Amino acid sequence: MQYALASLTASEPKTRHYVGFPEELGVQGDVQQELPSAQVILLNQSDEGYFLYRYTATGQSGGDTWHLTLDDALYQAQFEYGDGLTDWYPAPQNADDILILQRHLSFETM
Repeated sequence: MQYALASLTASEPKTRHYVGFPEELGVQGDVQQELPSAQVILLNQSDEGYFLYRYTATGQSGGDTWHLTLDDALYQAQFEYGDGLTDWYPAPQNADDILILQRHLSFETM
């Protein structure tokens, strides 16, 4: 797993991430809500492909996306954040370390 720090360099993001179904699908009781902008991007490889997990500096989910290849995932991250994306760094290996990483990054961005 790897991580990068991200900040939007434009006033309007190129992409937006949501939770819930779009209103036009007419799913009763489900309201689509926009997720917050991410400052931490985790890149994870699995048997199914590659996943980008987006988090705020305080650990709130900013959405996730699946990608078939590493190149696709890296392209998507670069497309979304452009010059606001740092290099990729090795991420901690377990969930507790990821929480520590998130707390550490939240202090750095305050």
